[in-house]
Parts: sequence; C-alpha cells; structure tokens
Amino acid sequence: MNDRHVIVVSVDAMVYEDLEILSKLYAIAPIWERTARVDRVRSIYPTITYPCHSTMMTGVYPEKHGIVNNERPDLCVKSTKWQHMRDMVHAKSIFDYAKEQGLTTAAVFWPVTGNDKNIDYLVDEYWPQHGESGAECFRESGSSEEVMEKVVLPNLKLVEGHHRQHPWCDQFVMQCACDLFAAFKPNLMMVHPANVDAYRHETGLFTQKVESSLHETNLWLSQLLRVVDDAGLTDKTDVFIVSDHGQMAIRRAVALNVLLALCGFPVFCGEAELPHFAGIHLLCEDMEDSLGGLSSFGGEMIRFDGILSEIKTESTALVLLDEFARGTNPHEGAALVRAAVKYFNNRRGCFALITTHFDDVACCAPMHYQVIGLKNVEPAVLDAALAGNDASRASVLPKLMDYGLYRVASDVNPPRDALAICRAMRVSDEFMRCVNAEETKQ
Repeated sequence: MNDRHVIVVSVDAMVYEDLEILSKLYAIAPIWERTARVDRVRSIYPTITYPCHSTMMTGVYPEKHGIVNNERPDLCVKSTKWQHMRDMVHAKSIFDYAKEQGLTTAAVFWPVTGNDKNIDYLVDEYWPQHGESGAECFRESGSSEEVMEKVVLPNLKLVEGHHRQHPWCDQFVMQCACDLFAAFKPNLMMVHPANVDAYRHETGLFTQKVESSLHETNLWLSQLLRVVDDAGLTDKTDVFIVSDHGQMAIRRAVALNVLLALCGFPVFCGEAELPHFAGIHLLCEDMEDSLGGLSSFGGEMIRFDGILSEIKTESTALVLLDEFARGTNPHEGAALVRAAVKYFNNRRGCFALITTHFDDVACCAPMHYQVIGLKNVEPAVLDAALAGNDASRASVLPKLMDYGLYRVASDVNPPRDALAICRAMRVSDEFMRCVNAEETKQ
C-alpha cells in the first residue's frame, strides 16, 4: 500500500469543453485514449473555489465542513479575510485519513489547508497579509523548514512581486509541486493552479486568453508527469485532473444588480446610481401553459397586464421586458413593443428596459443600445474560425460573439447577424439557397 502514489491536480474553473483542446496537447494526447474520464459532474452549492475544494478533501457538503465562501462570510463588509487555515474546516479530510493509514501527505496551494498538522509537506494557498515577506508568509501558514529549503525558497523568485497574479503564482505552484514530489515522493499530493479561472473572470468563458491558459496548464502537467517518470514511479502513480466549478456568461444582470443594491450588497459593475424602486418587474420566460391550453403569447399578455396594474400603485418601478411580444407576428409584435415604450415613457417614476429584434421600435425610445455581436469580426476570420466540425463550431462561435453594448441612434434598426451565423455554422447548402432566394426578393 505504501508504495502507491496519488496526485490530484485541481485546474480551477476548467470545463468540459476545455478537454477538446487539452486532449490534443503534448502532455495529454499520448495518454488520452488510456485515461478514464467523467464528462459531467454536478458541483456543490455554492460553486465557489474554497467550498468546492473543502468538499473535495472532506467528502461532505458545506453545511458540515463550514466553508461557504472564499472569504469569511461577514455581513455588511465589502472585503473580509480569506479562510486559509485548516482549523476553519469542521470535518475530517483525506489528509487525516491518509495519515491514519501511515501514508505521507503533501499539498501545494490546496485551499484551506494552512497549518494542517496532517500534511507532511505543505505550501498553503497563502500570500503576504500584513507586510511580511513571501518566505515569512509561507512559514506562517505551515511550511516546514525542510519544505522551505528544498521547495519554497528556490522558487520564491517566480512569485515575488506577483502574489495572486497569474500566471506567475501558478508557475510557482506547479514548480513547487514538481520539486516537492521529486524530493519527498509523498503518497498523496494535492495541487491547485488557478490561471484558467483567473483568465475566465478577466476575459470571458471562451477567449484566446483562456485558450492560452490551457496551453500553460499543458506545459505544467507535462513537467509534473516528467518528474513522476524520472522518479521511476509512473506505474505506481495515479494522477487525477479535476476541476472545482465552471463559469457562465451572465448577460442578464440588471435585475440582479438592482436587487443587490437595494439589499445593501455590492453590485457587479464599476459604479451605479439608481432610485429606491418600490417594485421590480421582470418578464423574460416562456409563459406557455400546455396543460391549460394557453399559448406563450397569451400567457405573456396576462403577466404583462398584471405588471401594468402593479406599477399604478408604485411611486417608482423598474420594468424589464426581454423579447417582448416575440410569440406573435413581426407587424403586430413591433406595434406592441412601440406601444409599451411610449406607455412607460409617459409614466412618472417608471424606468423600463426592453430588448427586441423588431424594426422601427427604437425610434420611440429616449436611448437605444445594440449588442456588438459579430460587428467587428471580418467575414474571412469568421469562416476560418468556423471551418471545423459541428462540435467545434458550436464552441467557437461564443468566442467570437461580443455581448457588450454600444449606443446607436434611435433610427438604427437591429443588426442583421442571423444569416451570417447560419452560413458560418454550415447550415444545409440546399436550405441556404432557398434563404438566399428569399433574401434576393426582399
């Protein structure tokens, strides 16, 4: 038993779609067909790094281990201290069980493991807190003098001046992991790089920078696998590459931001100024009642009529209509949206945000914004990027789409991206010839 080794590398925020790239890179490609894979995993709630990693190392939910956020959950405080130390976790961990079996243990930047007495070789996810040096902060969080001498100090130059900055800290993490395994060959080692997560937060779910983070991850994994091989332990080592959570591109944030602001919480924007709304009304879901025989348009109108009644009693109201009247024909739908814009314009204390694809509507509104979409993508670039198979085209398109907004004149009609997307997605040639014929008639 003691001659077996397990390495767990948690690539923070890696998602299923990333495997298409990773599986073709030189660290993973040679062993891809021999790997065992799980395509879908349901994470815990909340799907945040520290709660997820605490669950991974304890096997219990946050209600038992007590870690419900990266930072301490202190209310009415904008920024609190992070939960670095092991004594904050109220459950036995895999490190505890491993020590009970006489195994050696190690962790490099695995969250909430600071000063864990059952981790023999520890480099905690920690950074200078109050002006101390990098060396002092790692000693303070549980790195032994042996680990400091053989692992931390030789690599500290990689992260000095770049604590919590990516990819510097991740290069430090993975080099420490390599040196630690080479020096001590622990039975269990758990490692946590976070460059993928950082780039997704910074640039979006699927971007060039996120793709570059996968190439960085490939480089570091190849180095770690080489260390295992150089130690002659490849056949005795099981390597698990896991993730804690994914991310989502959130494009509907107005109602959430308003609710957060009204409750006194920080909002997801640089700055915001808003009145104290007496009511917030959101109409965005398909209102079809298949059991009752009510169409989606009929259900939408019933809900809309209810909103009109409610705002009459409210001094200030926010009304959010997403693709209003989309369940009817364009002529009548556009008339309904124009009427809605004019109606809300004339109501004192009423603020309305309406999204639509209908023409000749924005002329009624005081402000008009459009989604950037594919506006800045050259046709040749679009064709080249979408030249692969169906699966790759489905994953590439979100990388090219820009969901940011820009202000336009009120007489500008909605963008015409639909046919360009159909052509780029290689929709049936026969069908597209029919589309082209209809477009010519127009």
